[in-house]
Amino acid sequence: MVDSSRRKHKKPDRGRKTRLVVPSLPLQSYVKVIDDITRDHGHAHAKAIAAKLGISMPSVTEALRNLSGKGFVTYCPRMPVTLTRQGQNLAQELRHRHKILAEFFTMIGCGSDLARQTACIVEHQIDAEIARLIEKHMQETAAGGLGKFEHETYFPEQERG
Repeated sequence: MVDSSRRKHKKPDRGRKTRLVVPSLPLQSYVKVIDDITRDHGHAHAKAIAAKLGISMPSVTEALRNLSGKGFVTYCPRMPVTLTRQGQNLAQELRHRHKILAEFFTMIGCGSDLARQTACIVEHQIDAEIARLIEKHMQETAAGGLGKFEHETYFPEQERG
């Protein structure tokens, strides 16, 4: 028999925001690739994921099992991999962040290729609130007629040492 006086009571949530569980950076890349392949071909198989990422099948299998355990994909060997609602939401959020960041980096003077490459890296790391603030700033800048920042376009191959 359990002594009820020893039971731990969970404290009520006093307005704290719960954070969305986000997979590690490499696993986020899998979610994006699965979404890309599904958009292009209607479905994604582990072999296509391995080919697109340039990694081994055992590595893909391990990652898919991990993502499945965290609720981001539905995975069964030799069957197409599908994103769950949670996985679809993550892919959509990453795409949105990428778009905002690429536009922002272009706005501040990065060339379009560098802006896209940098957005691919930063989209996985940036806090959602910071991304929202960048987007808000860009909207206010556009609405205010300010357009692009005064800048010189950044070309890394022409950097001075």
